Amino acid sequence: MKKYLLSALCVAMLTQACKKDNSDTNQPVKQLPGGVVVIPELPVGTTPDNGDAPSADEPVTDGFAYRKLNKTLGYNKPLFLDVDADGTTDFTFSSVLLEENDKPYLYLLATTKSGSGNKVFVQKGPELVINALYTYPFEDGQTIETTAANNGKWTEIGQKGFILGVSETSAGKDQYGLWVNKTDKYLGIQFKIAGQVRYGWVKLSHDAAKNEIVIKGFGYNKTGGVIKAGQK
Repeated sequence: MKKYLLSALCVAMLTQACKKDNSDTNQPVKQLPGGVVVIPELPVGTTPDNGDAPSADEPVTDGFAYRKLNKTLGYNKPLFLDVDADGTTDFTFSSVLLEENDKPYLYLLATTKSGSGNKVFVQKGPELVINALYTYPFEDGQTIETTAANNGKWTEIGQKGFILGVSETSAGKDQYGLWVNKTDKYLGIQFKIAGQVRYGWVKLSHDAAKNEIVIKGFGYNKTGGVIKAGQK
């Protein structure tokens, strides 16, 4: 599949992509083989999102951190996640719209800043058009680690985590990826605090009707040990 460049900040709505006239600069860019997908920077004047404190009926175990979220990842709806509340974005959830053979493809991604040492859990396999691998949806209570069953690994420098793909035209809609029709599953994350590795999760659900991913919360092990999906 050929690759085409489009800034995620200029993504047009997938359902409108084929209706815009040729003067619209927000259309998917064509004829740029080998292009690089641009991930949005944090908007000026804003701070990354650290979520909200859990309610009293959601106790958190000593040694673990947990924050609630009620955000949606969709076209032009990025989320800049600050897991450890240090004012720095640890994970960026964003969208890009590519086009091949006059057919639009909306991709929802999880990425990290190069050099940060932060990673997301993906399934091994050939890289997709956007230098991404499919992110793996852990079941509640599963230990976030590589096993023969999940065929998983942590992203390497420059790799993106592919969450959801959508292609919608007048002929119908196709959705693909490991998160299609999944509810309350967990994305494994790895990041660093003062140079020390921490493991955590982000709770996601697929909203098929809206072509979006609902981001419900996140947690991590403050001690540096392993963590189970949903553990807090």
